[in-house]
Amino acid sequence: MNWRTNNALLEAFNVNNLNELTTETNTGTLTVAGTTTSQATNVTVNTLGAGLYADWTFAKDGFTVASGNNTFTAVAKDGYGRTDTNTITVNLPATSTFVYDLNGNLRTNGIQILDYDDENQLITNWVAGSWRSDFAYDGQHRRRIQRDYGWTGIAWILTNETRFIYDGKLILEERDANNLPRIALTRGPDLSGSLQGAGGIGGLLGVTENPVVNPAHNYYHSDGAGNVTCLINTSQLIVAKYLYGAFGNTLSISGAKALVNRYRFSSKPVHESSGTYDFMRRWYAPDLQRWLNRDPVAEDGGNNLFQFVSNNPSGIIDSIGLGTIVITGADGATTITTIPSQPKPTRPWRPAIPKTPPPSECKKKGPKDCWGSLPTDKLAKLPFLGPAKLGAAEGLKTGCVDCCGENFFQGGGEWNQCLADCEIKYLAMTGHGVSPNVPPGPQSP
Repeated sequence: MNWRTNNALLEAFNVNNLNELTTETNTGTLTVAGTTTSQATNVTVNTLGAGLYADWTFAKDGFTVASGNNTFTAVAKDGYGRTDTNTITVNLPATSTFVYDLNGNLRTNGIQILDYDDENQLITNWVAGSWRSDFAYDGQHRRRIQRDYGWTGIAWILTNETRFIYDGKLILEERDANNLPRIALTRGPDLSGSLQGAGGIGGLLGVTENPVVNPAHNYYHSDGAGNVTCLINTSQLIVAKYLYGAFGNTLSISGAKALVNRYRFSSKPVHESSGTYDFMRRWYAPDLQRWLNRDPVAEDGGNNLFQFVSNNPSGIIDSIGLGTIVITGADGATTITTIPSQPKPTRPWRPAIPKTPPPSECKKKGPKDCWGSLPTDKLAKLPFLGPAKLGAAEGLKTGCVDCCGENFFQGGGEWNQCLADCEIKYLAMTGHGVSPNVPPGPQSP
């Protein structure tokens, strides 16, 4: 992405040769939009009249952006002459500068400072003299604890601690520092039709505050992409309403429970202070329309390691921040397409073969064709076949290794892929036994 527009606001982006953002510059004028909690007859923004819409939203364009803090005051009036005022101050630098570490993790956007652990997981996000959040993860990359701090002028002081309880990869409960439940989530099938196939996107049904004592229930409504658009209470009154841009940037938020609920764009939890979303394996910044760090599978997931849903948020959603995506068709049908979420592990038992120049007939066959090209005498020596019942390593050496070595550069990535496909495909097609490297299952006598 080189630039984008929002009415008359123009944002220009620059990247380096690693597709990492370097600068973002704002020019033009800004449009301010919002929502009223009941029907208004008149809304002004900084004393200028705003346009009103049937869904109780409003917008006013033409504001010149000052580099730094900008304050906007909206005043709404209803048919009874009652007024309500809301003021917001946002920091809008004319130019933002981005810095990444050597692992491709965003370290700063010019305002926030971000720190990561050895697994490239975000562990601290803070703004000097304002706020700070620390995160702790378990061995499955799930964020289990969030600690929020405020700045007293001389030190950080803990203001809140949230502990997350999971079922698989989905949050079911939030607890406080004393391990008492504060939020409980009710989930159903997500966009995949299963409970977790799409990472829970579109599967939120209800949220209960204080589930142990005096529970208060509210119910989720989502759009076709699984973005939470509103909450209603037991009296069917709207208590939270959200409007998003195409890539999840919050355009408007209103309602008594709007900030209580943190599950919004793509049904994922938002970090309120930074505006980023936790997809479990990576954090997403909707204002930048990209991930904070690189795709763990590198170029296997595409040339742009920071790109979000192939720049197609209306038709594609990302389940947990990796290669598994859900594509929603125009007819409403949902198709799940899975891309490997991590590199294939190296199999240590394979014999080490020095790299040799590829033969002249290199790449005559594809990796999945080698199994069908093995001579009969070599097939008989594959694992668990024939009276010899040779070991897996020797069987592969006399079968798949020879076939793949004739068609691919030995020791290279395609050669390794050929070995894996040869073994798995042959055993699956013939039903003869399993290799120690294939998940356990029924074996032939």
